[in-house]
Amino acid sequence: MEEPIAAQSNEPTSTESAGLVVGRLVAGQAAFVAATIHLWWGFPRMLAYLQAGSFVDPRPYLFVPSGLVLLGVVGAMLLGRRDKALYAVAAAVLAAYVLGYAWWHLGDHGGLVPGGHALGPLATILEHLLAQPRDFVSMFAELVGLGAFAALLAFDD
Repeated sequence: MEEPIAAQSNEPTSTESAGLVVGRLVAGQAAFVAATIHLWWGFPRMLAYLQAGSFVDPRPYLFVPSGLVLLGVVGAMLLGRRDKALYAVAAAVLAAYVLGYAWWHLGDHGGLVPGGHALGPLATILEHLLAQPRDFVSMFAELVGLGAFAALLAFDD
């Protein structure tokens, strides 16, 4: 008779601190929230744009693959992967979301050059974030996740 395989525990071992476990938990949850929001927004639009042959708005074509990448990172973390390359990929995607949001809204919703708003850059971003709760929740998750993955990059061996 075979010995049962021990289930992997999320409790900290003697070689890792509770802070790392909490950091992984926060990073994974934030990445999951950001990915879910981007897939929820992007997938139906991508299907509609593909059916219409439209490439006017690049966001759905970027949100769907990047959201799937984030879900892959979360899945790998749940399976026990703990490497810096994984954390770096997630941090890069989350940073791209934050910077892309700022560029999109400061560039007058798709313009290549910032401008078009009467308010300053920070006020414009805040105005857009507060106008749409989905955007606010997504940005919050992105910033929290970015911070958590940066901490994991720095402290997780």
